Amino acid sequence: MKKKLFAFPIFCMALFSSCHQKNESRVYMSNDSCFHVISFNPDGQYTSLRFFNLSEIADTVEYIPLQTNEDITVGEIEKMIVRHGKIYIWDRLSESVFCFNMSGNYLYRVHAQGQGPGEYGRTSDFSLDMDNGHICIFSDVDRAIFEYDENGKFLKETPSPYIITSFAIRGNTIYAYTGRTPNEYPDMDGESQFRFNVVQDGEAALHQLPFRHNEKLHKIPLSDRNFSMYKDTLLLSEDLSPRVYTVNRDGKLTPRYKIDFTTNTYHPSFEDGELDIDRMQREERDGNLTKMSNGFYENGRYVIFNYARGLIGTAYVDKRDSTVHNMGYFNMDDYNHNPLASGIEFVDEEYLYKVEEPGMLVQNGKKQEFSPALARQVAGMSETDNPVIVRIRLK
Repeated sequence: MKKKLFAFPIFCMALFSSCHQKNESRVYMSNDSCFHVISFNPDGQYTSLRFFNLSEIADTVEYIPLQTNEDITVGEIEKMIVRHGKIYIWDRLSESVFCFNMSGNYLYRVHAQGQGPGEYGRTSDFSLDMDNGHICIFSDVDRAIFEYDENGKFLKETPSPYIITSFAIRGNTIYAYTGRTPNEYPDMDGESQFRFNVVQDGEAALHQLPFRHNEKLHKIPLSDRNFSMYKDTLLLSEDLSPRVYTVNRDGKLTPRYKIDFTTNTYHPSFEDGELDIDRMQREERDGNLTKMSNGFYENGRYVIFNYARGLIGTAYVDKRDSTVHNMGYFNMDDYNHNPLASGIEFVDEEYLYKVEEPGMLVQNGKKQEFSPALARQVAGMSETDNPVIVRIRLK
C-alpha cells in the first residue's frame, strides 16, 4: 500500500535550521506523526580546503594504538562499536570481529569462517546484543545470525527469513534493515517489498517501510550502519531519503528526524513510486545531490552525521540552541597539531571516534610538529601497525 506524505509549514514547534540561514519552524508530516527537520547547507562554512578545528567541539583528543603482533592483524575496519569500555571491530579482510580494551590491548576475536557447527560462510554485518553485549554476526551465505559470548565462544545460530543489510538485536528479537534488497514475502507479489523487518525467534513478525522493487534499485549503494543507540533508544537511519526513526521495543517505527540538504535539486525517495535512478546518478555526478552516508548518531547534547558529496563530510546539531554546524571534509586536531579525515566511526554519550592509519601518522609527523605526547607515541609506531583509534571527548 502506498502512503502519501505531505510537507506542511506549521508554527507549533521550533526545530533545527542550518547555520547562517533564517530559522524555520516546520515539520515533515507522515502518518499523523512528525519528523524534526534538520536543514543543512553543505556549502556552508568548512567546504573548501579549510580545516575544522576539533577544539570547537572537543575538550581532548586521545590516540589509542591497537596492539599489534603477527597473530593480531587488523586489515580493514569495516565497522566499529564501543560498549562498556571495549572496542569491537569488524575486519573485512579477515572476516573477523576483534575486541580490544580502551587502552588498545587485545582481548579476543571471533574468527569462525567455515561450514561446520558454529561457523559462518561470510561476515555481512555484525552487531552487539543490546541486552548482554554478545557478538552477533550475520552471514548472507547462511542466511543466519551467529551469536558468541564475551569470550568469543559460540552460543547459537538463528535463521533469518531475510537477506539483511544492517541489523540490531535484543535477545530473541532481530531488527533487520533490508533496504532495497529483494526478499520473499508470502501472499505478496514479487515487487511488493519492505525495507525494515522484525524477526522474533527466527520467524517474521513485522514489516514496515514498503516500496516497489525493480532492477534499477540495485544501483543504490547499501550500508551496514543503519542502526545506532541514543542511551537505551535504538535509532534507524536511511541514507537515500535521509530520515531517522526511533525503533520501539516491539519494532514499530516512530518518525524522529529528516535531514533537508538545502542545495539538492533532486530529492530521491522510495516513496516516489518509480524512483528516477538515472537522474539521481546525474545529479550526484554534477554535485547537486548530497546524501547521508554511513552513520547517524545522537547523544545528550549533539546530533552528528556523515554526509557524502563527492567526499565524506561531517555535520552536527548542538541540541542546546538547535544550531547546525558543518565540520566539512577536513578536520584539524589542534590539540596535537594533526590533520584528520572528517568521517566518524562511532559516537557515544561522551566521545566521538575516528580511525587513523599509523602510516599516515608517521608521514604527518615528518611534515609538522606534533604535540610532545603524540610525538612520543608516533616515534614508537611502524607504518604496518594496526590502526589507531582516535577518541575525541566532546564538550
